[in-house]
Amino acid sequence: MGKLDEGNLKVVEVTEKDIKRVVKEYVERIFKSLETRQFSGDDEMIDCPQCGSYRSIECKERGWTCLWENCPFRFPEELMPPTPGQLRGFYQREKIREMVDKCLNS
Repeated sequence: MGKLDEGNLKVVEVTEKDIKRVVKEYVERIFKSLETRQFSGDDEMIDCPQCGSYRSIECKERGWTCLWENCPFRFPEELMPPTPGQLRGFYQREKIREMVDKCLNS
């Protein structure tokens, strides 16, 4: 995998660390929006580690896709991020667990 450097049109290597960074930012953004109940239209999108486009990867039926038509980036299976729906479900289960624990321990 490479990252397009628009200034020089050369390909720069995309590392596992790059991919994990953009996925972490996405997960944190989703949880923050769920916690604050302040949502933005692009909260559920991920910055592309390949072409560098800001929040250009979105989850579609066939997986995560960069909206920039010339970008070939695809997440490796082992680094595939959870969908926004999966993250909302996880967040809701955690909140329910916290409420139950609070009730049982009070």
